[in-house]
Amino acid sequence: MTATEPRRDTMASFSVSVDQSAIQPPRLLVTNTANGVSRVVWDPNPEIADITFSKPQVFEWTDSAGRQQSGGLFLPQDYRPGKRYPLVIQTHGFSSELFRPSGGYTTGYAAQVLAASGIIVLETRCRDAETVTPREAACQVDAYESAVKALAAKGMIDPEEIGIIGFSRTCYYVMEALTKSSVRFKAASITDGVNEGYWQYIMSAGLLNDSGISAEADAMIGAKPFGVGLQTWLKNSPTFNTDRISAAVQVVGEGKLSLMFMWEPYALLRFQNKPVDLILLNTDEHLLTNPTVRMASQGGSVDWFRFWLQGYEDPDPAKAEQYRRWRELRQMQEASSAAAAR
Repeated sequence: MTATEPRRDTMASFSVSVDQSAIQPPRLLVTNTANGVSRVVWDPNPEIADITFSKPQVFEWTDSAGRQQSGGLFLPQDYRPGKRYPLVIQTHGFSSELFRPSGGYTTGYAAQVLAASGIIVLETRCRDAETVTPREAACQVDAYESAVKALAAKGMIDPEEIGIIGFSRTCYYVMEALTKSSVRFKAASITDGVNEGYWQYIMSAGLLNDSGISAEADAMIGAKPFGVGLQTWLKNSPTFNTDRISAAVQVVGEGKLSLMFMWEPYALLRFQNKPVDLILLNTDEHLLTNPTVRMASQGGSVDWFRFWLQGYEDPDPAKAEQYRRWRELRQMQEASSAAAAR
């Protein structure tokens, strides 16, 4: 270089990205694009490196309509081939690229903890479902039924120990499954979501100028709940068919308004002396972020399904009242099953 030549600095080119997977929490990476070398510049959760996660498998099967379905299968860490495990279905789908240890959302779902407790978890959602039509929920139910059959045929699950969790829109799918499916679900949980029921329909009067929940229900049920259309509702709305439910159902509201929104399935099951528990979370959030409320929601799911599918009770003295209540519900369920068998 001479004194008259401009200085030329060679600067490497870098890219910034987020590195994560189903078992790797998000980390910020900087990559030298010239040589491809990457370096972690920020790990917001270094303590998670000490936790062993169940690595989900992609599970594929074919439903009764010939559609190819898939989901994420979380196995217990001590899984033994040939042993049949309880199964819990989580209903918001699965991503192998994102770190979602709870499931699709943080409300209600608890995939990794359930798997660590000896329960197989399947995260799935029906592919190619026709949305906002009477066929939307039917596609989901078909996916659940065919998945249960496929897993049972492989000897992986106990078909008598099946649970299912719904949140938000998928509460409707769970209610449809409980009232229409050939699977005999033993336990279910639904949190702050639509059920395409009459009570939610009339509560939505005036909402979005009657173009919200009520209009969607008209399309999904196939009619308005008046005149001749009421007969369609009696056939298609899950809340008019709760007499078919044999599962123990946990109904969860997020705040007082949400509790009223979720009231119908609870009240109907209670009037029929069916095992149902009502939980009010102290929050107005839909997607939970508050750690205390998340613990109540997700921990409540773990307690509920372990109780019904494994007969397990957490020895924490603070939960004594919870289990006293649930034991009474179990006696109610056993009495109902005995009466139906006579």
